[in-house]
Amino acid sequence: MTNPLIKEPLVLKIVVVGDRNTKKTKLLRTYIYGKQENRLLFKDTIGVDIYTIRKEFNIKKFGRIKIHIAIFELASDLRFSDVRSEFYKGAKGAIVCFDMDKENTLLNTRNWVNEILDNLGKIPVVLVGCIDDSNNKKIPIEAVQSVIKELESLLGYSLPYIEVSITSPLEMDRVFEKLVEMIIDRLIQEP
Repeated sequence: MTNPLIKEPLVLKIVVVGDRNTKKTKLLRTYIYGKQENRLLFKDTIGVDIYTIRKEFNIKKFGRIKIHIAIFELASDLRFSDVRSEFYKGAKGAIVCFDMDKENTLLNTRNWVNEILDNLGKIPVVLVGCIDDSNNKKIPIEAVQSVIKELESLLGYSLPYIEVSITSPLEMDRVFEKLVEMIIDRLIQEP
C-alpha cells in the first residue's frame, strides 16, 4: 500500500519546541530510550539536543513505511533565540509542547508557532500537552481549545492535539504517526 512517490527509508527532520520545563526532554528520552530517567539527571538544553529514531510507522493512508527521524529539541531560553533559527533549517514538521500543569506554557505556544512560521513557513505541526500523572492539576480543556483555535488561524489548517503522559509516553507513537502522515501528504502535493 506504500505510495510509489515515497522512497524508503524516508528521512525526516522534526523540531520539538516549547517553554522551559514543559517536560519535553523527559518525554522524548522516555519515548526514545524506553525507560524512565531520574529528573535530577536532566540539564537545560543548550542550543539543541538531537535524537534519532528508525522505525516503521503504520500510516493510515500509506501503510507501513520505514522512516528515519532526526529530532531536534530546541533550547527554549531567550538567550538561544538567535541560534535557534539555524536549527530550524530543513525541518519538515514540528511538535509544539506545553505543560498541562502550567497555563502560561499553553499561552506561549502562540510564540512558538509564530517562530516556526517565521523560520519554516506553514509546515505540519502537532500540539502536545505533556501530562505528569503525579499531579492532579490540569489546564481546563476550554482554555486548550481556545488556544488551539488561535493557532489554527495562524497556521491555516486544523491543528492536531494529543495529550501524552510523561511516565508512559505510548501516545508519542500517535504524535509521530500523525505528524509523519501530514508531512507525507505535503511532500506528495509538492511539485
